Amino acid sequence: MLFLAAVVTLLVSTAFFIPKHLTKMEIYTTSVFAVLFAALVDTFLDFKYQLYWYFEKDIVWKWLVVLFGASLP
Repeated sequence: MLFLAAVVTLLVSTAFFIPKHLTKMEIYTTSVFAVLFAALVDTFLDFKYQLYWYFEKDIVWKWLVVLFGASLP
């Protein structure tokens, strides 16, 4: 387990310090798009094909609101 933590730390720090040819805004935008797209696809697969039933068997609409930046009451 210690070896795994050391390897992950080494890889993450290497990826962080390698010079990049993208601006910070491009990196941020790509990351946000990837997270939102994954959440949208997971929600669609859950609703349309019932692939995930961890807690509820329907779309949890309040979590979509949270993912897209609005706040819950």
